[in-house]
Amino acid sequence: MERKKFKDLIRLSALIVASIGILCCSVKSKLIFENCEINLLTQGDSIVPSQYGCFVFFCKGINNNVVKLQYKELTEVYQSQFNNLDYNDFLFKLLNQKITIDVGDRYYFQLDDSVYSKYGSCDFDMFLGYYCKSNEDGSYQLTKSLSQSELNTFSYLLFTNGYFVTFDDNVGVYRINFKKNIFRCE
Repeated sequence: MERKKFKDLIRLSALIVASIGILCCSVKSKLIFENCEINLLTQGDSIVPSQYGCFVFFCKGINNNVVKLQYKELTEVYQSQFNNLDYNDFLFKLLNQKITIDVGDRYYFQLDDSVYSKYGSCDFDMFLGYYCKSNEDGSYQLTKSLSQSELNTFSYLLFTNGYFVTFDDNVGVYRINFKKNIFRCE
């Protein structure tokens, strides 16, 4: 009798694990950028540049690297590698981490283990609170001193959660803004 209960318990556990696995696999990955945000991002031209040109964007690079690019460099990657796509479609796929690009070594970086480990060990609000203080205007300010590798990883993780990290050279601090406060879609 005990052996039968044990087998039933094993079967039930396996069924629960399989169900969780199926549910996790069927959940769509979240979008970092919506179509309306891509449309806002592409407004502007060589005479009147995009107002979003000051932001850093992160993409998937070859060999599991992350690529860090300025807005102008996104256009250069498009023209050299993906001009067979519509530009908005390219940006949508690129910024939502759906395509991988191959660019020069100076753009690649590996994720820093200590920052990535901290990110994985707590919820996002705790992670943000560990590195930042909140400002009255809804933005955040980086309070930790980080190496370049740590800062790149921190910025990438915030980017994938809908935030931009920018350097305010007037006061010498890094500010963090929620993307929805920058790209106002209606």
